[in-house]
Amino acid sequence: MTFTDSTGNLFATMTFQYDNISQLIEMHQLQYAGGTSMHYYYQYLPGLIIEKIYDTNNVLNARTPYNINSQKLITNGDQMAYTGSGDSLLMYVYTFKYNTDGYLIESKDFYQGDTSRYHLQTWEIFNGNSISYTVLFSESGGIYTENNEYYASTINTIGNENLGRSFLGKSSVNLIKSSTIPNNPFGSKSYTYEFDSQNRVHKSTVTQYNVKFNISYAYY
Repeated sequence: MTFTDSTGNLFATMTFQYDNISQLIEMHQLQYAGGTSMHYYYQYLPGLIIEKIYDTNNVLNARTPYNINSQKLITNGDQMAYTGSGDSLLMYVYTFKYNTDGYLIESKDFYQGDTSRYHLQTWEIFNGNSISYTVLFSESGGIYTENNEYYASTINTIGNENLGRSFLGKSSVNLIKSSTIPNNPFGSKSYTYEFDSQNRVHKSTVTQYNVKFNISYAYY
């Protein structure tokens, strides 16, 4: 995946590597403006997925063993953060909930395991699409909400299943058309798409407050 601004300037890339059964094993993010990068590695064990995150200098930043259920969806995990000297501390405790169709409907991250300090994310699913997304910030009591509309006649070819991240649950079946934030018109986004000969998304354009950026996709 490549990210470009409205003038075509490249500002970020994401690349993915998979094993022989299409499971994601590596994901690399590169920011061109600051020259920074993040590198994610995944190991699959019985009942467990281990994620390791390395920084630009190939130093281990975090390690998270996620437990998975019988549907191979992650259910919870404890993220350990690492300092440059190799010391570690508990950074986040994660929990995840899904509906009976395999869509993620709730996640919580507890800061350093403190049950009073968390972000609660929830998704409302309707007809296979996430029509609303809400975040509750426990310490401030603040709430952030996005409401989404979709192109009904489209098929989402850029979701979790397509990127080898089915352990995060199903993605919306259709392509998102717009997202709005109540009482904040500047936060609204609109989405348009271009397709290849197999009707897969090969480019999406996101417009927010008259600013556009593009994401291009390559398939293997």
